[in-house]
Amino acid sequence: MTEINFIEDKIVTEEDLNLSLLQIALKNEIPHVHACGGHARCSTCRVIVLKNLENLLPRNDAESKLAATKGFEDNIRLACQTRVRGNVNLRRLVIDKEDIEIAISEKGETTGREAKIAILFSDIRGFTTFSEKALPYDAIHILNRYFNRMGIAILENNGYIDKYIGDGLMALFGLKETDSRVVCLNAVRAALQMIDSLKEMNRYLKTHFDLEFQIGIGIHYGNAILGELGHPGKRQFTAIGDSVNMASRIESTTKKAGAPFLISNDLYEIVKPCVNRGRIFETKLKGKTGIYRLYEILSLKDEHRLASEVLTELLSQSISLEDAPKFLRMSFHDSGNFDIQTGKGGANGSLRFELDREENISLKPYFEKLEILKKAMDERGIKVSYADLIAFAGAVAVYKTGGPNIKLNTGRVDTNEAGHRMHILSSDLRIKELIENFSVMGFSTQDLIVLSGAHTLGKANGIPMTKDLYRFSNSYYKKLVEFCNGIRNDNITFLNTDVALLDISETKNFVELYARDEAKFFEDFEKTYVKLSLLGQQKSPTRNK
Repeated sequence: MTEINFIEDKIVTEEDLNLSLLQIALKNEIPHVHACGGHARCSTCRVIVLKNLENLLPRNDAESKLAATKGFEDNIRLACQTRVRGNVNLRRLVIDKEDIEIAISEKGETTGREAKIAILFSDIRGFTTFSEKALPYDAIHILNRYFNRMGIAILENNGYIDKYIGDGLMALFGLKETDSRVVCLNAVRAALQMIDSLKEMNRYLKTHFDLEFQIGIGIHYGNAILGELGHPGKRQFTAIGDSVNMASRIESTTKKAGAPFLISNDLYEIVKPCVNRGRIFETKLKGKTGIYRLYEILSLKDEHRLASEVLTELLSQSISLEDAPKFLRMSFHDSGNFDIQTGKGGANGSLRFELDREENISLKPYFEKLEILKKAMDERGIKVSYADLIAFAGAVAVYKTGGPNIKLNTGRVDTNEAGHRMHILSSDLRIKELIENFSVMGFSTQDLIVLSGAHTLGKANGIPMTKDLYRFSNSYYKKLVEFCNGIRNDNITFLNTDVALLDISETKNFVELYARDEAKFFEDFEKTYVKLSLLGQQKSPTRNK
């Protein structure tokens, strides 16, 4: 005889194991709901198995199909399709009419499970005070821009954005990954990238709103209950439990501690060999008893950082303001010979074979600096290509001089031969020829105008094109418009190809747009530079460690 414990109903014994759990329940007068009549067309007969799951036969095709649709965990079974082969403890999940309605409407990822995850909370300090004074449009615009930046950091590190709470957010790590070290490092790396992204955000805020943000981030690693919650019309996957409250309390403590990023002792014990920590705090947490130890995290150790992070840091330390124009020029010269028809050329490190050409001779000493950095990366056990070095150097040059923070990944592949001369080399082209040359590389007319903005750090015949040679801004467009309107400056000059950009409305409109709106120029330059840095690569570079 097999014993089946229908918890909260009754314990029954059964000889006929050909009967389904539903048939056994009804046979013993247990009011087991089965809205579709027991044909696996609904999930109202489902049960949760609390003990001896192995004593149930595997799911048949009908149950497997519905379980996949509903997102059932392994311990959630359809009673109408399930047969037993030994003693088992289980409980009915659908009891009354309201349960039936909820069960039928569910289409979520899970019906509820417990898992160990990392929970991240972040919050902007003082945003409420700002929002009370700001225009409604500005408050929403700034928050959306902020959440976009923070969201990129979370998603790139395999996190899940759980919810936005005013100007704060909650994110989960480990929904699909079970290795605790990987999960916790992903969460820590995301937090550090969020803090780094805030620096770029603050530059924008300072320029346009005379405002800067500070944020607090708290992370805890522990057990949480995962599932979909809410009204059927607005149900959302989330995590609940004491671990969630713990993470929230840690984030709140960052303000009192004067530390932007704190983690729990549970998480620190897992990532301790991988991080550089700051202060240690022994503190009470609101709503919890006892004293808790929290750790301030400053950075990841090199061996646990992304290659892109280490490379960017070394370049930032090595590139001076005076060097920046040359490194930006180098990135254009390495990629500017791409041919979309043949697929040859592009950002592939061919510049190292082309340094004796007239247009590249002045870049030789700067390329030698990159050689030194490449050796430094090799010594750290991090392999990067010449194409990566050149592309990253141009991006760092832009940021170092006040431009946008261009995020690149490593993984570009070098060529072993020299390329042909650049399409954009001539300084005396007509506008149609200029557009055609950029088209050969796969660039649009707008791309042409955006990349021309790099001349903000450039010279024409040895004379700067803008008033400040070492500040990346939209001044190139402003001065170009003034120049073509008859306002001359003996200390500024332009090439014929620059002046040609105002010859036709197709290009003139973009020049005037970027002259008016530096933020738009920065946004578009960032995207187009990434495209430039990938020319000729067969696949997109990856986030190599």
